[in-house]
Amino acid sequence: MHDNSSPDARFFYGEKKQGQMERLLRIGDLNAEDSVLKVYEKRFSGTRYFPFARCVDGDILCHDYHGETPSVVCWSQDEGQFSVVKRSFDRVLHYLRFQ
Repeated sequence: MHDNSSPDARFFYGEKKQGQMERLLRIGDLNAEDSVLKVYEKRFSGTRYFPFARCVDGDILCHDYHGETPSVVCWSQDEGQFSVVKRSFDRVLHYLRFQ
């Protein structure tokens, strides 16, 4: 089922893994369980990781604001760790667009 929150090109390729985006997190209804705010509060509160998408396997894509320039990381629910996807959000969008 395709809706407005599901990207057409879903695969991403990180430095250590590849994944498949399921849906973008909601930004309009911040009280929804799959909203950016709820996911941040539940998993990343007090950190510099800001979620923006959920993956098919339950992992979460986040913006990582620890460096000078924000990068994109994937939080693995199985491992409880982050791995770098791309050094910029622009690069993630570029790869999603050209699959």
